Amino acid sequence: MRASRVRALLGEGESLSQVELARQIAAEAHRGQFRRDGKTPYISHPEAVASSVEGEVEQAVAILHDVIEDTGVTAQELLDRGVDPEVVRVVELLTHAKGESYLDYILRVKGDPVATRIKVADIKHNSSTSSGNQLAKYNLAIYILTGQTEALFHTGVYVPNEVMKRVVGKTLRLRYTNHAINAAQDDRYGVIDLSKIQNPLRIEQDDIIEVERDDRTGGVVKVLIRKGYDAIRDVVLAVSGSGVPGEGVVRTVWFNQKDDTHGTLNTSRYATSG
Repeated sequence: MRASRVRALLGEGESLSQVELARQIAAEAHRGQFRRDGKTPYISHPEAVASSVEGEVEQAVAILHDVIEDTGVTAQELLDRGVDPEVVRVVELLTHAKGESYLDYILRVKGDPVATRIKVADIKHNSSTSSGNQLAKYNLAIYILTGQTEALFHTGVYVPNEVMKRVVGKTLRLRYTNHAINAAQDDRYGVIDLSKIQNPLRIEQDDIIEVERDDRTGGVVKVLIRKGYDAIRDVVLAVSGSGVPGEGVVRTVWFNQKDDTHGTLNTSRYATSG
């Protein structure tokens, strides 16, 4: 395992800067790994992310951000190698734990400003080679992390009719997580009165911003829904299944101004065939 090579490097390079040390460890840990095209060395990705952030700590984190998740290196080995504890803390935070849903992961990352900046840079770089449901997932993450509409939003999104049919016209009893309740009290555009949101909620096609599908099972994982709230604001809900028929779990919620550039998708945005 690559971790054994990193262990062998312990004690070397104590005078290196954190960025140089991170680059040395990441190059060894990711050796032999490639991007999705099977040709581009994987190390090009963390290097690209690092070029999008500033400061020694953030650049070191960016270079190491996939090391724990995708190689055999552990947090303790990074500390033993001389990586700053703050760098290791953020790398651990950016590590998507096994069994953790992507939405829970993004909500956890959002709690730390350094991790958030690096994750946004990570997603933007990954989005350049993504499409379909993968890009839809990244779109939702950018939206949650930044609260802003990004240029990548909706680019190349493809939502097959077969997926839409599983969502449009459904009526869901909404159950709000504690995170959603807290988010409603702390939105930048004001307090969201959840009692004003229709419940049960009927999902119409023009309400849907994104649908994320599980490519393995074909099932709907999450739906991003936008509903009118008042004269100047809409409310956006990230809804996933609960395992209970007819129930939707609202994982987070936020306001959008009606005059922003986001809008909601409509029939013209969807594919006309399967």
